[in-house]
Amino acid sequence: MKHAWIPAALCGLGLTLGAAERLLIEDFSDVGTWRSNPVRNTTPGKWFGADVYLGATPDASRDDGYAGKLLFHFADASKAGQVDFLRAKAGQPEVFADGVEFDINPRGISGSLRFTLEDSQGKRFMTSPAEFSGEGWRRCRAEVGKAAEGFTGPFKLYKIHFEAKGVSGSNYVLVDDFALTGDVSRRRTVSIRPVVSSLATEPGKPGKASYRFRSASAKALEGKVVYRLFDWDGKELLNRSFPVSLKPYGSTVLDVALPPLGIGSYNASLEFTSGKIKSDYTDWIAVFHPNNGRKNDHPMWFGVQDTSIWNGEAENELHYEWMKMAGFDIERLGITGNRLDNGKTTNFEGYEKVLKGNRDAGMIACASYTEGVPDYTQEKPLWRGMPTKPDAFRGHMDKVFRCLAKYPNVQYLEFWNEPDIGFMVGTLDQYLDALKIVRASQQANAPKLKIATGGVTVIHPKEKKNFSRDMYWKGKGLYDVACFHAHGSLRDYSERQELLEKWLEEGGIDLPVCNTETGDRSGYTVDTIKRHAVTLVKKIVYAKSRNTEFYAWFTLQDYWDMDFEADDSFGLVTSDNRPKPSFIAYNELIRQLGNTGRGELLSGTGALEVYRFVNDREKREVLAIWPKVGGTRQVLPLEGEGEVKAAGLFGAVLPVEAGHGYAAIPVDGPVYVSYPQGAFRIASAVAEQKQVTGTSAGRTVNLPLMVRNPFSVAATVTVGGASPIEVKAGESREIPVPVAVPADQPNGIFSAERTVVLTAGKETLRLTVPLAVNVGYPVAAGTKAAAHIVLNTLDRVHELSFDPAIPRWKGPEDLSCDFAMTRVGSDLKLNIRVADDRHVMNAKPAETWLDDSIQIGFQSLDGAFTELALAGRNGKGEVYAQISPDPSLRGAWDVPAKVTRQGNVTVYDITLPLAKLKISDKPGTLFRFSFLVNENDGQGRVRWIEWMGGIGRSKNPDEFGWGVML
Repeated sequence: MKHAWIPAALCGLGLTLGAAERLLIEDFSDVGTWRSNPVRNTTPGKWFGADVYLGATPDASRDDGYAGKLLFHFADASKAGQVDFLRAKAGQPEVFADGVEFDINPRGISGSLRFTLEDSQGKRFMTSPAEFSGEGWRRCRAEVGKAAEGFTGPFKLYKIHFEAKGVSGSNYVLVDDFALTGDVSRRRTVSIRPVVSSLATEPGKPGKASYRFRSASAKALEGKVVYRLFDWDGKELLNRSFPVSLKPYGSTVLDVALPPLGIGSYNASLEFTSGKIKSDYTDWIAVFHPNNGRKNDHPMWFGVQDTSIWNGEAENELHYEWMKMAGFDIERLGITGNRLDNGKTTNFEGYEKVLKGNRDAGMIACASYTEGVPDYTQEKPLWRGMPTKPDAFRGHMDKVFRCLAKYPNVQYLEFWNEPDIGFMVGTLDQYLDALKIVRASQQANAPKLKIATGGVTVIHPKEKKNFSRDMYWKGKGLYDVACFHAHGSLRDYSERQELLEKWLEEGGIDLPVCNTETGDRSGYTVDTIKRHAVTLVKKIVYAKSRNTEFYAWFTLQDYWDMDFEADDSFGLVTSDNRPKPSFIAYNELIRQLGNTGRGELLSGTGALEVYRFVNDREKREVLAIWPKVGGTRQVLPLEGEGEVKAAGLFGAVLPVEAGHGYAAIPVDGPVYVSYPQGAFRIASAVAEQKQVTGTSAGRTVNLPLMVRNPFSVAATVTVGGASPIEVKAGESREIPVPVAVPADQPNGIFSAERTVVLTAGKETLRLTVPLAVNVGYPVAAGTKAAAHIVLNTLDRVHELSFDPAIPRWKGPEDLSCDFAMTRVGSDLKLNIRVADDRHVMNAKPAETWLDDSIQIGFQSLDGAFTELALAGRNGKGEVYAQISPDPSLRGAWDVPAKVTRQGNVTVYDITLPLAKLKISDKPGTLFRFSFLVNENDGQGRVRWIEWMGGIGRSKNPDEFGWGVML
């Protein structure tokens, strides 16, 4: 440490007091809200965030236009009141801290702030209090002092403790610029954050992106920032450098002029350097036409969940602007009964603030009653337990429904969140007894409101046996909508929905379903955030093809910033208020499918998944389409006459080549195609790549182009600059088209196109045909040398826990992998070398993924998906199939497997029969695969390192990479 511990707590009007460096950890410019925990003297019935919160509020006197509003509601002015606040986002930066500083406007209130800090070992201690009083802004400081003795730096903020006396009722102080003073690492010296702005940039017009740079240094800094902008395909569109000057402890805003951009999602990287000081930031730019209001007026309702009851006023106002922008129909609003009513006091007016916000945004709401009934409805208070005093619970629910009935925007009540797992302590019978009371109260007090069952998970390893199924069956007549939850991929979602539909049919229950919580973690890399958008579209399109009443995406914004040990990257918007691709994708989906009826999945569509919807008002059909095998490129052929429109994932207009009663649209991801009702039908293509074809980088491959003569006479066919070929009337011809793949082409699609001209007499049909080579990992045959995949960089690491007692990934020696795969006859031979200082294996075969192990997934081109866990020790190996299309192949496989240790390296030698994987052993066979390596150092599964995706976050083969047999 540079600075000696100072025991005094100071508060005054000066500049930074006694610190060489000052790291700002919260300036409230992201409009976020902290978690609140009333400790003492809070007025009964007052709960976050209607009456108690710490969150942003606009304040023109501050350098960034925002301060923090610390709102509290104390019962007795003669007693001290206390509220604690925490926020994971502010608790991440680490400093060898000697104090905590902040600015405050007490507004005449006398009190203090003190801070709990956490050291590098996860141990916590509390600073001395910094006392305040009076009017106007001043800077205060809480010293670390002797409290830090015995603790190991660096430190980070864990919790803020606010205390005040001599005040009662609702009141607030203004705070700002919480900072840790002491020794700051170079990587944290300069921070970069976007300035709050509209989520939408107008297409085709110059735009602007603004970023605030803050310095923790006591010295002036001169540096530069390199700004790079990339399109959806990774093409660099902009590369500019800007000088950045920062005064001691200063901030500045950089405005980056953006060129006119077409509709789409763009990612930007900012890299700041000043000598040895470096920092970076990844941003998202959304160019689209907002819906700016609802576009749909009948089910299926397009919805979203937000953390509205936790948010401060300014954050809720901002979020409702976003909801209106996207055109959402419905919002899931959570609440617990014990916060509304404790038997002596009620605070329905607090909840009504949120209901009014939803109403004023022009939306409808599903009130989700979950997790806690009032204590007075139970014989013995039990958090998450069911009521055991029926009359008392009925009285409580009457109050709830009388409140909701005042707001016509509230059209649904979901009774309980995931009662089938740990969110409800009790039995199914206890749940149904409570649901009967809920139903009776609803019919008496709010008969127009519909009851949704508990949002059960349908399939979950921790489900109470048969709870989900029996809830629907035994609860028949007690609900209007069958509710369920399903996170992850479309595969996960459809499996649960179709099982639920089967149960309803078997139970003779003819009701719609809804999903009040369905999302997917986007992760934090550019690739995984892009995949997030595609998953969203597929899941919602599928849901709208079923008997779905409404659908709520989980969530509007990431909320990992609130909670420690969370990976809540489900949101459509980042915690820095930047629009992920999924926000734009949802906006366009609503525009395309709003006011269409229930869709249908068409059959006989070849390599494409095609859902058909009809807009009866506009008399138009809308097709939502994507390749059945993700990561391939296909063509949608249509026959008919009329106007055809096509739009991509975000609404960009796609060219449609049409003529002679034929139209062709390239499809390599979700695409929307619309035309007058009945004007077109799906037909066979005039020209298309016959099959998905793969090779490895640096090779030339002949793609089979199938050309059909649609004319009644013979036609000559010219492909690119090749010689013409004659094709008889009505016949087809396969034409090989050579395509050279660059040596540096990464795993994935290499796209090309060729112009195909058909001439029959005086008639000419000219088509631009998309072609694609799927570039795969080369699986060498026999004794030929294997290609290697090496994973040894931070961008491949996924940390599972935010527990500070578990050190972060330190480098390749901590966890890395060298993967090699070859084919010998009809077997795959895997040799995988994992660097790991300690090899832990304790779990039973079905759960070896919890230990040091490897998970690997394969998918054939016809969709056969297998996921295996590879584990073992002391020369013995285990192969366990978690997922297989053949039920008889699920479980342990009796195949050659050996796992040995060589120093700090674990070596896996595994043989996998291709027949079990449903993959051909012929040269040229293309397949998909992905793998990850789990790490367990005796503290549980703490991280994995991964090639591609589709295993760890969710089971989604669309995220897999490619392999090709040589």
